[in-house]
Amino acid sequence: MALGFAVFDGAGALYEFATTALGASTSAQLEQAGQHFARAVTLLGISTVQAVLLRGASRPVVARGQPQIQPRLQVAGPPANAQQLHLTRPASIPTGEAGLTSPTGGITVSRNQPLSEQRVTLCHELVHRFFSPRTGPLLKLRAEVRMSAYSRSALLRYLEEALAEGYGQLRVHGLEKALGAYRFPINLGYVTVAQMAAEGQAIGTITLGGVLFYVSVSRGPIPTQP
Repeated sequence: MALGFAVFDGAGALYEFATTALGASTSAQLEQAGQHFARAVTLLGISTVQAVLLRGASRPVVARGQPQIQPRLQVAGPPANAQQLHLTRPASIPTGEAGLTSPTGGITVSRNQPLSEQRVTLCHELVHRFFSPRTGPLLKLRAEVRMSAYSRSALLRYLEEALAEGYGQLRVHGLEKALGAYRFPINLGYVTVAQMAAEGQAIGTITLGGVLFYVSVSRGPIPTQP
């Protein structure tokens, strides 16, 4: 019985949020609407509120339940003699990249490019290999953590790609080409300026309902009420 009344209370709080927010003309009214919304989320749960506000199919949203922590990336074990350079040179890479580095340091360079660019790619991938764990305890775990950080942080991805491309260009084409490597991660779509700007202000991220939210530090006053 108590649960049933909580549902009605939550629906009422959500209705009060909508009507107050739509008719708000002052900061106090917006704050009051926010309090109604917080109460609705507390009583109904974020999945239910999301289904109503986004006008999506409610059953898939509710079925997802509470937000889940993303699983750690899974990587294969290292090859034998991992300290030695493991280099493969196929005619092309199915995904279209010029080169790839495995989580444990194996390098693949496509031959479907000029010889000078193959040299740039090899030097580029050697930098990725330098950051990849190849021996030592907990090797697989360290490789998974490293790949997770690379894939989830735009800033780390930008720095590593710019450094790798700068080293490759320096070794093959000289300093002038290397100085332009700061544009490489953006021009090739590894990151966007907006992603880096948002991450630079954020202290973490939350993935909810397929939407990535950035948690940032605010310079405003601390709210006295939720």
